[in-house]
Amino acid sequence: MYDLIIIGAGLAGSTAAIAADHEGIKTLVVTKTLLEFYTEDELGFINLRQIEEKIKLVIKNSRCVSFKNKSEAMGLDKQIVSFAVEQKNGQVDYAKNVLITIGGGPVDFETLTQKTIGGKIKVDADQKTSVPGIWAAGEVCNAEPKTSLVYAGEAVKAVLGVKLEKNKQTLTKPLT
Repeated sequence: MYDLIIIGAGLAGSTAAIAADHEGIKTLVVTKTLLEFYTEDELGFINLRQIEEKIKLVIKNSRCVSFKNKSEAMGLDKQIVSFAVEQKNGQVDYAKNVLITIGGGPVDFETLTQKTIGGKIKVDADQKTSVPGIWAAGEVCNAEPKTSLVYAGEAVKAVLGVKLEKNKQTLTKPLT
């Protein structure tokens, strides 16, 4: 079981994968298309080529982040202590947390997360949704304004939140 499954590997998902690798979080990235960024960095703060090079290093060298390229997530179900992410090919992976970073259109997942009228996922200031363990970042959620800098920041914030939650779970286990 993974600590985190990231659905989508555009700018937000790729940035989240880099952060998860840096933080040592056991992560699976499920994406239809790897390293395809559809955003312009209008502020000039993010070098998309550097992110692309960094994610290539994570793909090649990471001990804790795995990638399923050309794999489309079709379902997201809450289990007793985890989430099941079903891919189009029927394969199912399990994780304690899920970060949804898929692109611009309304989210098709039939989850319990609250959505805006436009189909965007509602998140709080920490990128948490209404379902504990499901996070969202990038175009898929309701935060404004939307720039590439915001996408990247949301993704890193969500990954750090997953790490904090993981550490809380570890700290609250009774000593034996």
